[in-house]
Amino acid sequence: MSERSLVRGFLIFLLFLGGAVCGNCWGSIAHSEPRAVSTAVAVCGEESVSVELVTGPALVTEKSPAPTGVEIFAALLLARYGANEAGLDARADLAMIWQVAGTHADDVEGRVRWLRRHSRCVVTEEPPATWPPGNCRWARFLTIEGSSPPQNWPGAAEAWAQVEPAWDDLFAFALRLVRGLEIVLPCAGHPQTWDGRRWMDERLAEGYIEIPCFDPFTTGELANVAYRYPHWRVTAERRRARASTLALSLAPETPALMAAQPADAPGGS
Repeated sequence: MSERSLVRGFLIFLLFLGGAVCGNCWGSIAHSEPRAVSTAVAVCGEESVSVELVTGPALVTEKSPAPTGVEIFAALLLARYGANEAGLDARADLAMIWQVAGTHADDVEGRVRWLRRHSRCVVTEEPPATWPPGNCRWARFLTIEGSSPPQNWPGAAEAWAQVEPAWDDLFAFALRLVRGLEIVLPCAGHPQTWDGRRWMDERLAEGYIEIPCFDPFTTGELANVAYRYPHWRVTAERRRARASTLALSLAPETPALMAAQPADAPGGS
């Protein structure tokens, strides 16, 4: 059987799979560089899944410019966030985090500012006074070079040596996302926040609205669940925005009077 026939058969399988998992079947992958790709699209009610299957190596016609310092810094924060939220090999969750940040800001700097506000630990300016449970205590100290374990790494140095290639790959993927060389959108619409799957019932009870997501690399579930804010949260944010605007108009020479932006709930450790 030819490669083209195999690809076509796989795409048909993806279309069938999309119809079979209608409640959780939206996502897309796109590459800005020329690649040999085939595309499958499945429509599930009002939702759809679009998968681009790379069938050959990238056909790079010209070199991309070197990444800027802002892009490298943003990719490092994003990769740390992804490692904290879902581990060193969860590219789809990392892409979901970048997609959520893109709901709140269009440019790289704005997305970084939002991620810092959303985080209570992993990408905040200063380490927390007390470490929350989870990966944050070591994920915030991951470095680009990565040849030695990060501070607070819970395992042995030998264990880090085994997973260090996964960290290298995660950072490289984060840099491609930040630079727009690869676009991966695991979720439908415009997700505004996320939280761990084990807290899903609690978040839904609070009024958060689940956004359909899936891993476009495996068609499986993400480790985290994406949401839109509940009505009470949107109303509170609008009130804070109005208060900030009023404070600025009354005292333009003292911007410190503007209402502070609190850390986002529920996720963002």
